[in-house]
Amino acid sequence: MSRTKPTGDQINAEIATLREVKPHIPKRNRLGEENRNGIEAQIHVLEAALTVSQVHDCYGEANTDADDFCEHALMVALAAANWRAGDTGESPATGWQEYLPHGCAMSLAATNGRGLSFAPPMATAIIEDRKTMTRRLVGPQPEAGTDSPYHVGKGDRRMARVCPYGSVGDRLYVREEHYRFGHWELITDEKTKNGLAKWEFVADSLDGGDMATFDAPPEFRRSRNKEDSATPAWHKRLARFMPRKFSRLTLEITDIKIERLHDIGAKDILAEGAVLRSHDNQFGRNPVSSFDGKVYLDLVSLWAAGWTQINGDYSWAGNPYVWVISFKRVSA
Repeated sequence: MSRTKPTGDQINAEIATLREVKPHIPKRNRLGEENRNGIEAQIHVLEAALTVSQVHDCYGEANTDADDFCEHALMVALAAANWRAGDTGESPATGWQEYLPHGCAMSLAATNGRGLSFAPPMATAIIEDRKTMTRRLVGPQPEAGTDSPYHVGKGDRRMARVCPYGSVGDRLYVREEHYRFGHWELITDEKTKNGLAKWEFVADSLDGGDMATFDAPPEFRRSRNKEDSATPAWHKRLARFMPRKFSRLTLEITDIKIERLHDIGAKDILAEGAVLRSHDNQFGRNPVSSFDGKVYLDLVSLWAAGWTQINGDYSWAGNPYVWVISFKRVSA
């Protein structure tokens, strides 16, 4: 069932709600950071949709000049969303086609796709076709007594919660730990939040081009060498710093739902790629964890330990609501 194009007032209301929600999302872990970036990207695209709506109201959807302007406004918003997400490549803003007039919907679809970070064991599980599902924290978490985790806001500001990672049919590119050749340069006019000097990684040409590898080189640096920052060398880089052009895995979303973290069953634990293999001993057959290579007595304790390893202490005990995103691997 198609949704009626929202009015400018409705778009403004949703922008306001997203801005109210964003400050309440935790900054302390990777998943919280991704949720905040996803919301910021949605705000940029909604602002573009508002501009597009206003232009079409003035000039009509059949006006060629208006269409050209709308196309430009949308592309500027998507570029801004890229910048806010710290990404290089396609926009993280997905699933908002329904807010755009007909003339611009295809532009958003053409740039569909955002990056999603995976820990090394999980990237390996995707490659080995052992992982077809991922769980990400819902941000912000619903308040106690909320009738549905699918909604945020109050009164007239109440809106359906939209998954910041996309919609069914959208594509995601996998960000993973990698190695890049380059050096570090001081950013002279910026400081960190703590007032310290800020540095940026600059890629250097090797064998005629910018290079990245997923296999550890014989020699590499795990971080900036404070005594020798300017010399080009291989560096280990976290998943969130991987540009789109180096991604080797593309996923297509096949299903999205929300549930409590503890509600996961044995079938989903296997679909999460959490089990590396089984281990037989005198006590029977037990699962071996993809996260730490240890043998566990049952699947739930294995999953809880793996979740905590990636998301930090106490991340399991709170039993938060999570996005459950099913996907299939596709050609890029």
